[in-house]
Amino acid sequence: MKLAKQSKLFWSGVWVLALSVAPLLLYVIFGPKDGNPIGLGLLFFFGAPIGFILIIVGLVRGVVSKA
Repeated sequence: MKLAKQSKLFWSGVWVLALSVAPLLLYVIFGPKDGNPIGLGLLFFFGAPIGFILIIVGLVRGVVSKA
């Protein structure tokens, strides 16, 4: 993980992923049992792939810059 610590793209991806997952997770844990969090699901649906892409690009850039 030493390579990943040097990449701002990697950490940006981690934050985007965490911020897209957290609202839905908190709603599932603390929200009403019969709730239907469509907006939070859409936030996760569109935010998670962006976070994953940033993480992958950050890791690849870290590996390429060390090679």
